[in-house]
Amino acid sequence: MVRQLRPIASKIEDSKRDKMPQFIEMVSQAKTMRLPNCSEYQAVEQKVHAWITLDIQEISRGVPTGNGTYGSAGPMDLAHAVGLVQKAKLVGLPRYSFSSLESTVQGLATSELTKASDTKPYDHGKIKSAFMKAELAGVPQATLDNARESLKKGIETQLLAACSNGTRSKEFVDHLSKSLSLAGAWGVDNAVREKARKFYLDQADLALQTHDHEYGIHLQDASSQAGVDLPSTLKERARVLKRLREADKLPTQTDRLPNLLDILAQAKNVGIDAFKSPELASIAAKAKSLAQADLQVEL
Repeated sequence: MVRQLRPIASKIEDSKRDKMPQFIEMVSQAKTMRLPNCSEYQAVEQKVHAWITLDIQEISRGVPTGNGTYGSAGPMDLAHAVGLVQKAKLVGLPRYSFSSLESTVQGLATSELTKASDTKPYDHGKIKSAFMKAELAGVPQATLDNARESLKKGIETQLLAACSNGTRSKEFVDHLSKSLSLAGAWGVDNAVREKARKFYLDQADLALQTHDHEYGIHLQDASSQAGVDLPSTLKERARVLKRLREADKLPTQTDRLPNLLDILAQAKNVGIDAFKSPELASIAAKAKSLAQADLQVEL
């Protein structure tokens, strides 16, 4: 390690700040290995401390002043500030030199966590990011636990409310599947999640029984996010219906007759009827027209 430090230390004054990540790693390793406090190590450590101290001064100009305004640097980049505090600790910077920033970061991280956990519709990405920043910022564990419990209760309430609905719309299915996904990600009580999954399956049965093909497609499309394995019949209907729609958009050509007949056979096998599926009725009409055209050519 000393051999690695020596050439760097000899040119330390000419070093650029883009080398800081490399230098931080070396200082951290040296501390872990408890290397002797040689002059080479001291030179690199002092440079790293100076850079981080400068960064702390720069970012602190973006700290809220207390009257709703910010310093000359504008709003603080919380993720950057959290990382800076972590670097200061890693290289052994005196605590007094970053304690003020650390306190500010913890306050901002707590505020961001509260906002992310309370804002609806819930955004899993923002919530996860807020918890991560709060943990790295050193927000008290009790605060993290309270935020997590409050979030779980909110998601549970949302999930149960969704299960009392049933508008058969894409928006409803998206809301239900996202609620189920959130419930799984944040540890909502398993009994509540099982109730919601059963409701999702009941909706699938309803779509099958009433031949509500559009609703069935929405349920199938969102089933992966919801974490629900739907009946194979509904899966097949959704697949065939999508194939019907794709085929209905293509131009009518005589060489496509075998393909259309195959799709019609599949639709019959999975129980799709023309009365409930305008696409099926359209494909059947096209197939009949093509068959008649082929017959006239043969004659």
